Amino acid sequence: MSELIDHKIIDMPALWAVGAQVHVMNGGDNPLPAEWRKQFESGLFEKLAALPGAYAKDDCMGIIHSWPGDMSCFEYLMCMLFTEKPEEIPEGCTVMELPAGKMLCGYVRGIDASYVVAQAHDLVMARADRSGYEFDMDRLMLMEGYNNPRFTKPDEQGRIIFDYYIPVVKKTKKK
Repeated sequence: MSELIDHKIIDMPALWAVGAQVHVMNGGDNPLPAEWRKQFESGLFEKLAALPGAYAKDDCMGIIHSWPGDMSCFEYLMCMLFTEKPEEIPEGCTVMELPAGKMLCGYVRGIDASYVVAQAHDLVMARADRSGYEFDMDRLMLMEGYNNPRFTKPDEQGRIIFDYYIPVVKKTKKK
């Protein structure tokens, strides 16, 4: 079981995401765990951490973007965030500009990482709704935060914490 243990609204500045991108078909086997392993084994994150201007050196991010209306597929960027576009981009990397705006970051805790990740979206969207926010349709992306050590080192009860970000705007009042 996963639980949302905390959340915060942050004013995210405009950032640059740099990393390896994969095209993912919704349905069937999830290719992302193998893709993450591949990128860690290739040394991608060491190369990215060596670049100047990292927004958070301890965070590897997964950004879900560019999905069609039927949600049959999406693009997934395994990356680090930077305050400005790095001058030198490692070979094979994709660069994505992220617009500034409010983000709701939910901290989801549980024992089974795959279950925690799977439940994060629904838990954080429900919190946004209860907090008077809705998904910002002008910034179509979702961000997964794999913070070291919160995600990588379980606590004394074997639980990890997964950071999940959604772009939000204040709900408009209906007349």
